[in-house]
Amino acid sequence: MPFMSNHPLTQLSASNDDTNSEVEKLRQQAAKIRAELAALEGKSIEEVTLEAQKAKDMLVSRQKEMASASAAKPKPNRKRTNTMLYVPETIEEQTRQAALAIERAFENGITRQTVRLALVKEGAAITPSEEENGWPGGQKQIYREAGRPLTEALLREVRAPAKSIQTEKEKKSGKEAFPPEIKVQNIWDFDGTALITAEAAAGPSGDVQAMVFPNTDVKYLKDIGDVNLSFGKDRLFLIVNPFWRDVESWYVLLSL
Repeated sequence: MPFMSNHPLTQLSASNDDTNSEVEKLRQQAAKIRAELAALEGKSIEEVTLEAQKAKDMLVSRQKEMASASAAKPKPNRKRTNTMLYVPETIEEQTRQAALAIERAFENGITRQTVRLALVKEGAAITPSEEENGWPGGQKQIYREAGRPLTEALLREVRAPAKSIQTEKEKKSGKEAFPPEIKVQNIWDFDGTALITAEAAAGPSGDVQAMVFPNTDVKYLKDIGDVNLSFGKDRLFLIVNPFWRDVESWYVLLSL
């Protein structure tokens, strides 16, 4: 009969061995990713590692800034109301609810938002069975038949003029309620991803941009950073149905 020890030190040693093994696997995976990125972008592994570390440092710095800004804001008065919230059953209801939620957050100073929509085809009801029917064409089909039309419909509803950069001409134009012009710039066709811009009728202070289906590929993270800087901190930038759970974990993995 094999000897089995219940001694806590023995159990702790086994646990540490398992942890070290997992850490080593992560390091090997990170090294493989860095090598692939270096070959793809024509850079050295050291350059890729440095870029990942810089990106991680920027993310940590940004999180600290947001935490400080959040702590400085007065706490909202969360009184109970008689407003009833319901789950949308149609695309139109979903679009309207999402637009109103986005506008409320924007009015509270949140200019960078993540939006997750139920991905169903045009004309279909929003039901669990409809969402789980599957997409044989993969992400390209999801984007073509759901992601893009749903995002365009959402951007036509959202009105988010950045008051801090709004000109007098824009304020007096009387066009704030007019529908925006929608422009689509595909990022990677095979990924079914795009940057969609709603150009406000009243002027650029009300422009809104949305990146659809980004994932944790370095290109998308770089594109998000570029839009964040070029679009300005006061205008609304949306990330729609991103394919990740935690961006920070990706930076941590690359910098191992």
